[in-house]
Amino acid sequence: MQPTSELYQRELSDALTYLGDALAASDDQWSADRIRAARDSYSRALGIRQRLAARGTMSPALQRGLISAYNRMGYTGSSLWKVTGDISELRGAFLNHEQSERIRIALLSADPGNAANRRLVADGWMDIAQVQQELGDVPGALASFDSAGPVFQSLADADRANVEARRDLAYFHENVGGVLSDARQFSLAVQHERIAVSMLLGLQHADVASKEEYFHIAHAHETMAHAFDLGGSIVPALNSYVDASATIHDWMVAEPNNARADRMLNDINHRIASLRNPTRRTVVSGITF
Repeated sequence: MQPTSELYQRELSDALTYLGDALAASDDQWSADRIRAARDSYSRALGIRQRLAARGTMSPALQRGLISAYNRMGYTGSSLWKVTGDISELRGAFLNHEQSERIRIALLSADPGNAANRRLVADGWMDIAQVQQELGDVPGALASFDSAGPVFQSLADADRANVEARRDLAYFHENVGGVLSDARQFSLAVQHERIAVSMLLGLQHADVASKEEYFHIAHAHETMAHAFDLGGSIVPALNSYVDASATIHDWMVAEPNNARADRMLNDINHRIASLRNPTRRTVVSGITF
């Protein structure tokens, strides 16, 4: 196989992507150095795909490769922002997700009835919305979620047995609730989180061996609690945090030595302690219970 051939270059790009995934997945401690190493590998993979695209008309396979590469660049930018606080990393993540979404839309335009491509575009809007939320652009995030939601709903409605479509819809409700809370639409935020919890519990009960839902159920309870708290409903907030804590305990039984679960539990326990603090209750809510 010639090093300059498209097949060789695609396989090299794939190998660099897998290396980046391995570096990112092994980073339990959110090391900035390891995230940068992952991004460097992703960047090299992206460069190969870009050079292949510059040779001529992009095939669907090449488009999907570019989507994946830009996406991973976006994810590492968001991770670096969380670790370093450097807002330029988050702005870069937004630009990468935007570029990914342009290619997704082009792919769908060539085959509008393709359900997989519709899902791909909706996923892209979700990625953009989450970065917009982190940047503080709440109206922009809500608009992006508005673009994604009807697609996820229609895909789930089209095939009730499609677990992937139901999971996508549950994740949509889970994430849009957080932005609605930021927009101070607390009642609507709670409604979305309750839908998410109900759907996620259903998915979990249908596949008891799956551990994927634990984080999302706990996160939905946590987001619900935050909305209640900001709206001054302290008792429901406390109850929701307790529900989140119980879910994480179950998760840690199912997956011992889970660093992510441990960090999440510590944070929620601090929030529970704060809500139970009489001084804090009086100052924040104006009521006692």
